[in-house]
Amino acid sequence: MNTIIKPNHEYLVYRGRYDNTNVEAPIFGFPYSGIVITFEGTELSVSLKNLHVEKENYLGVLIDKKQTEVLLGNTDEVQTIKVASGLEDTKHEVFVFKRMDLCHQIMFLCFDLGARGKILMPRKQQRKLFEFYGDSITAGVSEQSNAYYSYAAILGRLQHARIHLVAQEGIALKDGVGLCKVGMETLFSKASFDLDTMQGNEWNFKKEEPNVVLISLGQFDQYPEDFMKEDYNGEKSKEWKQGMTEFITKLRNYYPSTLIVLMTSICKHSPKWDRAIGQVCANFRENNVVHFLYNGNGRLADETVTIAQSEQMALELNSFLLGLENTAWN
Repeated sequence: MNTIIKPNHEYLVYRGRYDNTNVEAPIFGFPYSGIVITFEGTELSVSLKNLHVEKENYLGVLIDKKQTEVLLGNTDEVQTIKVASGLEDTKHEVFVFKRMDLCHQIMFLCFDLGARGKILMPRKQQRKLFEFYGDSITAGVSEQSNAYYSYAAILGRLQHARIHLVAQEGIALKDGVGLCKVGMETLFSKASFDLDTMQGNEWNFKKEEPNVVLISLGQFDQYPEDFMKEDYNGEKSKEWKQGMTEFITKLRNYYPSTLIVLMTSICKHSPKWDRAIGQVCANFRENNVVHFLYNGNGRLADETVTIAQSEQMALELNSFLLGLENTAWN
């Protein structure tokens, strides 16, 4: 008889945000969210449902730090996928994760370790937690459409930190703006989200306070109208700055001690967006809300970045964080 591991097994380690309203079938929507399993054996399968919205959807798999991928079927039926086989009959660690953003959600049902497999206690997890809010650059929509290669995930590895990616391609701060149907003002508080029904259960912010929150917005707020560039002191620009202030204030209420980093990206945009973010940052008058600019901010890429550019962004952010003084994050 095969060894079946259900979602509520105490040795499973959950990464990122997830919706466990149904503990028998947790749902993962945000990129780089998933489950780590440590086991002894030669094979591993996962049973899931792919809650498809658009595009081809892939499951990411990290087997003993070696990455691979599996194309999922766009069907409502249960899919059982062999993610590892022919392994040495010894200890293994596998991270099964969402490569992509809310173009789909994954409902996890169980792991199957085969007839001789045995689940093991996981290794001690990293203490630090970084939480990211952003658009396609943060989600890893680049050459690979893979959150593993996002600057956020790379920074997490550099910092030996767990990460939460609340990120969606084309998202802006406000609902109804940008290239996504929902804005970050709605999405930020969700455990997961269905872009078809525009519904999602709430995330429990009391679970854990991150060491650092990094907010990368303003890139897609220029669609369909680049009001910040055209009229920096106009009503729409004032409303955006007020909305950004309110968004940060909400996060600060949830996370009283967290360092909050505000930024955009190296993708092309008017520098007036960064000026506006700097103005918002200055309004907080505290050393735990800071503004960061990349060396090539707003001019090195179009709407997506390469893996090499993601790596460079992560290195610059890492240096910036390491150089901060008088903050409690580290």
